[in-house]
Parts: sequence; C-alpha cells; structure tokens
Amino acid sequence: MRVAEHAPVAALMSVHNGALYLREAIDSILDQDPAPEQVVVMDDASTDDTPAILAEYGDAIEATRIEESTLATVRNTAVTKARAPFVGFCDHDDRWSADRLARMLERFEAEPALQIVTGRVEEFLSPELATQPTTMRAPVADAPGVIPGGALLRRSVFATVGPFDERSVAGAEYATWIVRARALGVREAAVDATVLERRLHGRNLSLSPEYAPSLARALKAGLDVRRGRG
Repeated sequence: MRVAEHAPVAALMSVHNGALYLREAIDSILDQDPAPEQVVVMDDASTDDTPAILAEYGDAIEATRIEESTLATVRNTAVTKARAPFVGFCDHDDRWSADRLARMLERFEAEPALQIVTGRVEEFLSPELATQPTTMRAPVADAPGVIPGGALLRRSVFATVGPFDERSVAGAEYATWIVRARALGVREAAVDATVLERRLHGRNLSLSPEYAPSLARALKAGLDVRRGRG
C-alpha cells in the first residue's frame, strides 16, 4: 500500500550521452513507492538520443539542457531547481533500489535532526559486457554509500555546507563536499539496506586517472580541518 501519493523528494539526475542506460535510471526513480514529487534531469549537451528519450517522459520529469558544464556545476544547478525538502541523486547509468525512498525517509522521520541518510551500494557489471572479454574489476556487492547516489539529503543542508566545489575532478565533487559536511558536524546516519545499484561499464568517472588523486586530496583536506589546520 502506498505510504503517500508522492514522497517529499526531488530526484536529481545528470546525463551526458547516456541513451544506452537512461531509461533504466529514470524508471528506477519513477517506480519508487512512493515516487518522488519532482524528477529533475540535467542534459549536459548530449549529442546522442538522450533528448528524444527525455521527451518520451513528458511531464513526468523536468528536463533542462545545458551546454558543456562540469559535473559539479550540473549538480549545483539541479539543486537550485529542487523544490522538495529532500534531494537525492541518481546518475544516468545507475539505478535506485526498489524501496530506497521509503527506507531512507523512515530514518529521517525517526530522527528529525538528521541531515543526511546513506545506505549501501551494490555494483553490477553491465549486461552488455557479460559475453565480452573485459578487464573490468569485479563488482563490489556491499559498498558504503559515500557517492551521491548513495545518499538522501535535506535540501537545507546545502545552506550549511555550501555547493559542490566546481573545481573538483568530475566524479570527486561529492567526496570534497562530504568532507566539508563532516568537518562542520552535519548529522548523518545509515540504513541497513541497499539504496543504489551502481553500474560498471568501463566508462565510469571513477576509473579516470585523476579520480583517485582528487579523492586523496579531499581526505587530506578533511583531516587538516579536523586538526585545526584548515
């Protein structure tokens, strides 16, 4: 039975040439029970079939096209379009787990002072790679939700922590943001459930050579702040 007609959540998605996986990602959001009251999709200058796919969803989503922006800028713009009190991210190649919103909103209801709720992330190898030789690493079945799609946030937390750092390497902007949030004492908790299914397909941003060094710098900055040097 539906808890409510809509969840008080704005689902925020960024996509760049993501036609291959885009429908799965959007459907995983719209199929939530209850579904979010707002679905914002930021199309970052796609040149494939992404615009046509977005048009198929009509009024079910709010699609905006922007031109050649950094991922952090796209996420920041999406946050400014959110009207609901909670926001959650989903990249175009991932999927929200079936009961994600219900489980995470229950935790917020139980602890109203929380500003961030995370869950677990389950990785999976994209099906089109199953019959092809691949050098991809093995998927992780139970990873902590320390990526954008692994969290649900009160929209008001951005007034405390600020926006994503637009100088960050693509894919590492959330790491630098959550370091700042924790240094500021933002209250967070985790649910004992998988909330995101993360696709491995060989073009993930986390596989770029700049990603790991950027994460290391973010972690060092967080340690410096906690030690009083930042």
